[in-house]
Amino acid sequence: MIQETHLGLVKFTKEAGIIAVIYYKSKFKRELGDTINFNNTTYKVGVIANNRNEVISTLNSLIYKQNKINKQKQVINTNAQLINNLTKFI
Repeated sequence: MIQETHLGLVKFTKEAGIIAVIYYKSKFKRELGDTINFNNTTYKVGVIANNRNEVISTLNSLIYKQNKINKQKQVINTNAQLINNLTKFI
């Protein structure tokens, strides 16, 4: 009997972080970090779970954390710009 594997595929870069995530049901055993081509795009296996809901929940958590990091970077950049503008007037 073929055991299906529930996967969360992640596309990311060092600069931008997570770009895309996809739920994928594989008929083959996969390991974390394996590369899968899906719709001419390369993804890495980032999540392996027992069912679809666990994969989606984990992917949502990853996206939430990535968005939080991006917002913090935006605040830091905005604060740096404000400080630079204030130092021009001093």
